[in-house]
Amino acid sequence: MNAQLVSDVLAELAVRGVQLGAKSNELAITSLWQRHRRAIESLNYRHSYNDCDMICGDPARGPDLPLPPGAICSNPIFAPVC
Repeated sequence: MNAQLVSDVLAELAVRGVQLGAKSNELAITSLWQRHRRAIESLNYRHSYNDCDMICGDPARGPDLPLPPGAICSNPIFAPVC
């Protein structure tokens, strides 16, 4: 994803949000978006919370469900336990 696409996507999100009457929107800063974080924050996005879904890539680890095929655990804060 290049900087222009990031800019275009976020501009479209802002326009559509207003059209739909949304007071805010949420953007998950995944690895795809991470290198564009400064640009995202310059548009007044801010960190609101961390989320760790209760699933794990190793079903033998405990009662969590295994990740579906093709899914990965990508939250760097929780990656060591996934």
